[in-house]
Amino acid sequence: MAGGSGSSFVAERQAVNRLRNRLLFVFLAATVAPLVATLWITTSLLDRSLSMATTNEVDELSRSLETTGRALFNSTKDALKLESSRQTPRIYRQPA
Repeated sequence: MAGGSGSSFVAERQAVNRLRNRLLFVFLAATVAPLVATLWITTSLLDRSLSMATTNEVDELSRSLETTGRALFNSTKDALKLESSRQTPRIYRQPA
């Protein structure tokens, strides 16, 4: 190594490290800031909505959603069973 090339290598490496650190900071800021905003908005909306509804109303809504979800699941399951019984099975073989 020549005398000047070693110092230029160190300077170049420091520049790359600074760039890497800046990019990392920008990435973290772009990722964490929206996440924090989303969590803050979610908690404030939940607090407002829970203060407006009584516990019984929330419980009734929860049970209604559970019933709807189960009905949707069962109807989709039955439709898939019916569809699969109408079709002939496909047999995949490895090429010889």
